[in-house]
Amino acid sequence: MGFSCAKAKKNKSIGVINEEAIERWKTGDQTIEDFNLGDDVKIIVSCEDMTFFNGERGKIIRILENQKYSIVVEFCKPRHFTTHQDSTWIQNEFCFRPICLLIWHKFVTIYEEEMHALWIGK
Repeated sequence: MGFSCAKAKKNKSIGVINEEAIERWKTGDQTIEDFNLGDDVKIIVSCEDMTFFNGERGKIIRILENQKYSIVVEFCKPRHFTTHQDSTWIQNEFCFRPICLLIWHKFVTIYEEEMHALWIGK
């Protein structure tokens, strides 16, 4: 039983994997204006700014203007890392580009809900 080059899968770069995720979820046109503080988001990219992710979810805690990595997300579950010296490092938040996030649930204030109720005539 030999190895067949025709059946071998082509390895993809992290950049290509990220581009495919952005295309799949149609987030390529998102800007900071699409996000609100408190929105629940899912990280759709595998790597951002040399840090790897695996579909984590979190809440937007800050939005930074005029920054490449402008959306600050606090993770639902802190990420734990063990260093080569057996010490633990905990990551609670990270900055992302808007195109790297999928809005999972929009944060709506009570005021917005009341205005919507008035608009639809309740």
